[in-house]
Amino acid sequence: MNMKIIIIYESTHHGNTKKLVKAISERFGDEYSLSCLPVDEAEGVDLSEYDIIGIASGIAAGNFYQRISEYVARKLPESKNVFFLYTCGIKIGDYSTGIRRTAEEKGCVILGRYGCNGFSDFGPFKLIGGISKRRPNESEIAGAVEFFGNIVGDYVKENDTEK
Repeated sequence: MNMKIIIIYESTHHGNTKKLVKAISERFGDEYSLSCLPVDEAEGVDLSEYDIIGIASGIAAGNFYQRISEYVARKLPESKNVFFLYTCGIKIGDYSTGIRRTAEEKGCVILGRYGCNGFSDFGPFKLIGGISKRRPNESEIAGAVEFFGNIVGDYVKENDTEK
């Protein structure tokens, strides 16, 4: 099956989210037509050309970063297949709720979400040397790669017209 996949990401402070995206790209970049772009380089990209769109971000105040949230609100086409990746200092819930709502309002199909801890020394956490040190770890990065493989594999099975 010939399909195009893109992951638009924002990884601001310590590159936590970029580690997940990079690992996915290294594992699946040759197997699928996979593009990975930071949000500040994605403005001119026509997302309607892609079969699957990944949105990846760090978390600030319980939500995806504002710049990527605004990008999704402006640029995400209707009725696309979407998944979400995120890293956060403290994982106490699902931080994709707000951005997922934006995608659902556009009639998008949510393929899944993956979130894990990432090192943070933002604000008061700097005073104690940060939280979630050495995160995401190898297991969490491998979990993101497995998540991506599973959702793309499921998508291919459901949409394979050459059965």
